[in-house]
Amino acid sequence: MNDLCRELEWDSQFFGRRIARIESDRLDKHCLNLTLAWCKERGIECLYFLCSPNDDESVAIAEAADFHLVDLRSELNWRTEILQEPLSSFVRQYQESDLATLQQIASQAYTATRFSFDSRFSREQVADLYKEWVTVSCQNEKHKIFVAWNENDIAGFITCSSDTEEIGRIGLLGLSEEAKGKGFGRQLVQAAQRHFWATGMREVQVVTQGRNIAAQRLYQSCGFRTFKLGLWYHKWF
Repeated sequence: MNDLCRELEWDSQFFGRRIARIESDRLDKHCLNLTLAWCKERGIECLYFLCSPNDDESVAIAEAADFHLVDLRSELNWRTEILQEPLSSFVRQYQESDLATLQQIASQAYTATRFSFDSRFSREQVADLYKEWVTVSCQNEKHKIFVAWNENDIAGFITCSSDTEEIGRIGLLGLSEEAKGKGFGRQLVQAAQRHFWATGMREVQVVTQGRNIAAQRLYQSCGFRTFKLGLWYHKWF
């Protein structure tokens, strides 16, 4: 069944429910029937489906099968180049003593994600998900984390990793409520861009939500362009 869908061990363990994901971004009725039968046999409680927005048949099949649209996934990329703007004095590299504050910011910053818009996941679970995400990233020696300062407080953070030797990835960008609208997001993105340029990356990719207009405008103002869209559906059994 691995060619149609797979059970997600991490998600299942974290949320305490058996969760699986459809592997393809398209559906036909035959594949759906096989998938639903497999889910029933395995006791799957929630099924994720990232659907191509260009295939109306898949959309119609998913909606007829009671899949719920929870997010528009927007993928953006930037072709690396030297930045002309000066390096911000309000951004520095992550220190271990920052972790508790970054966890607090992460627990409050992500209110536009697909998990936030699925009422079957509690607010506490969603907060814990992003706390765990930033914790794992900060503890990964292969990741680079930058932190922005607002007077004596941490204003936000950005996490950087690599998909390949040529493609970098921005994982999380989080700001405290007090820091929003003050330019710290742009400074953090530019710190990440400088890092990826310096480490020889050819391209940088980032994923955000279609409903998160502020994030899209921020990345676009830093030279990122949308290159792919997807429709996130969840089906509960």
